[in-house]
Amino acid sequence: MTADEGIRKEWKKNRQAGFTLLCETYGRTVYSICYRYTGSREDALDLVQETYIRLYSSFDRIRPDLPIRPWLCRISANVCLNFLRDRKNTVPLQEDSMGAGGQEAFRQLDDWILLDRCLGQLPPDMRMALILRHRQDLTCREIAEAMELPEGTVKTLLHRGRKRLREMLMKSGEMEA
Repeated sequence: MTADEGIRKEWKKNRQAGFTLLCETYGRTVYSICYRYTGSREDALDLVQETYIRLYSSFDRIRPDLPIRPWLCRISANVCLNFLRDRKNTVPLQEDSMGAGGQEAFRQLDDWILLDRCLGQLPPDMRMALILRHRQDLTCREIAEAMELPEGTVKTLLHRGRKRLREMLMKSGEMEA
């Protein structure tokens, strides 16, 4: 039995238990999307709660033949995009602490911070497509479902987003042509 099948089965027996299992299974995914989009632990936790509220009220509408993860990512993405629209600003993303361990660890941390700063400068839809692809490992089709966009548009967002990131990194002197 897959995780999704287990969640659906538990949901039918006991809605609260099914919801708890859903949160345990996909909680890290939701938090990761929210955190990487806002760069703030507090904002991310607020957005996770908002996502869970929407999840709970709309779970019965997800088609049983579709995987839960892309649907969950779509709700998380929409919550994040609404948050940014309401705030009317973008916050640079920051990586969680990567731990100590000498010069290389600090270099990696600097690279992550620079990359997240550049990601934070991209338009929200481009940024979300890149986060879902490269940090959540979703396919273009899953991203299209999550963002409610045509797959071709997602491919364009990814292509243009990578190009703009490369240009920003080259300007910063951190990447060679």
